[in-house]
Amino acid sequence: MDLEGWILGKEQVLMSGREVDRLDVVRKVGDDGAAGLVSKRRGKRSNNVIDEVVRRKVMGWVRRRYADFGPTLAREKLAEVHG
Repeated sequence: MDLEGWILGKEQVLMSGREVDRLDVVRKVGDDGAAGLVSKRRGKRSNNVIDEVVRRKVMGWVRRRYADFGPTLAREKLAEVHG
């Protein structure tokens, strides 16, 4: 377990990475109240969302040609055949 030294008040405290993460959460609550715990991305679109036109096209291929494939094999076939 990695321990990190932190100086809190007048004494140095050894903390694990998990404890340091907890300290960060406590500080956020102390600075911003309960709002400090809420993700700043709430209500925003995901960074990895797939374009709706592309999603429909791919799902059509899967339903017509690869309906009996598992997800991994379907992905491999899509990449191989359809790029």
